[in-house]
Amino acid sequence: MTENIVSKIEELLKTFEEGLEKIVKREKDLAEYSIELKKQLDLIGKEMIKEACELIDESLKENEERKKRYEVVRRDKRGLKTIFGDIEYERTYYKDKEGKGYVGGSGLWF
Repeated sequence: MTENIVSKIEELLKTFEEGLEKIVKREKDLAEYSIELKKQLDLIGKEMIKEACELIDESLKENEERKKRYEVVRRDKRGLKTIFGDIEYERTYYKDKEGKGYVGGSGLWF
């Protein structure tokens, strides 16, 4: 997962340098450059938030305290609105082993 983010950041840095060169050569103006840069930063931000959600979900799934009380029921796609744009990730849902109901991964904190 993090390799994908790192490669996107490397790509962004390359584009950043190329954009600066074009500005200096007057092939591109600063407004154009700013718009392109924001789009790329938003993509990286969305990827980082998605990865964070999936890492939290995975750590809860592997948590020993969670395993004692809750069993995995299913994984569903979930949407989330962020300042970077909408993201979609998979979230695990659990059932209380004592029959006290269901809960999404974000409802569990140990």
